[in-house]
Amino acid sequence: MESQQPIVAIAGPAHVIRYGLTGIVREFLTGMGLRILHLNDLQSIQSSFNHQHISVVIIDAAIIDANHKNIQLLKREHPETALLAFQYQFLNNTILSLFDAVITIDQSDSEIAAAIRNALAKNQNISSDTRTETLSERETDVLKLLVTGLSGKEIADKLNISVNTVISHRKNISQKTGIKSLAGLTIFAVANKIISMSSLQRQ
Repeated sequence: MESQQPIVAIAGPAHVIRYGLTGIVREFLTGMGLRILHLNDLQSIQSSFNHQHISVVIIDAAIIDANHKNIQLLKREHPETALLAFQYQFLNNTILSLFDAVITIDQSDSEIAAAIRNALAKNQNISSDTRTETLSERETDVLKLLVTGLSGKEIADKLNISVNTVISHRKNISQKTGIKSLAGLTIFAVANKIISMSSLQRQ
């Protein structure tokens, strides 16, 4: 079942790292309707899956090295969740291969945000190659306005169409993408370059 509000979990013992990554998510990925979950260790990650779907887990290097077997188990039990390693100390390639992506302490804020955004897109099963085949030009126009927070009537007025037509386009968009929530559609739109992060941040 699709999560109505995508969750990004940031796991590790260091307060400064958790809140640094949180700041990047809030600054660069605002408008996606993300919820951020702070976790201290691998056990808290595993227990969190008992009552919610987590879209992306970013795991601090400090807890990766001693827990690689548990990370293998986590990946096997939750293949739909993207796992990212946050690396600032040596980790061998065998361990790093368990992750969907690796972000490092020397990357820029925008590079880290891009890695998280790509992980969210993977979680939504989004393929940029199929976007132009699935959405019509008018559906793309509706999607652009929808993810900026406009109501059905506001979209209808801007595009000079009826509200019922907007509703019909919205249904078609959800059917074609397989995404029902506004948060998921926002991630889809950003990942497929239908709308830019900067335009969302201006809303």
